Amino acid sequence: MKSTANDEIKPLPSMRIYNSIEISAADVYRLSIEILCEYHVSSKLLGYNLIIECVNAIIGYSGDDIVYSTYIYPRVASIYHKTPTNVEKCIRMSINKAKNERPELFDNSIFGTGKLSNVVFINHVTEEVRKRYIFEMKK
Repeated sequence: MKSTANDEIKPLPSMRIYNSIEISAADVYRLSIEILCEYHVSSKLLGYNLIIECVNAIIGYSGDDIVYSTYIYPRVASIYHKTPTNVEKCIRMSINKAKNERPELFDNSIFGTGKLSNVVFINHVTEEVRKRYIFEMKK
């Protein structure tokens, strides 16, 4: 299915992950906030909320490959009445600010060396949300 910038993300009561476990949107937000706090991403910056919306959109996505520039960023931009480019810039600013203030939290084995990309960070947060939710389910 090809998406357009005019498609809206509709809040879902629950979303599938790993084809068998359902996670509520509230749990996605709760776990995303927890992870962003661990990395000291400032909640005062718009990028903080945009990262959470990206994670929510990714977890709710049922396709094979996610293309941020044509699927994720336009959907999040429509929620906040921004352009996809502004979404990308705000996220980058939030990530870079957190990394500059607390570089020891951004392990090179996870994120690599050099400039940290939005995609790498958002994918990491998304995977952490999935792992933590599955861990919580096993308790």
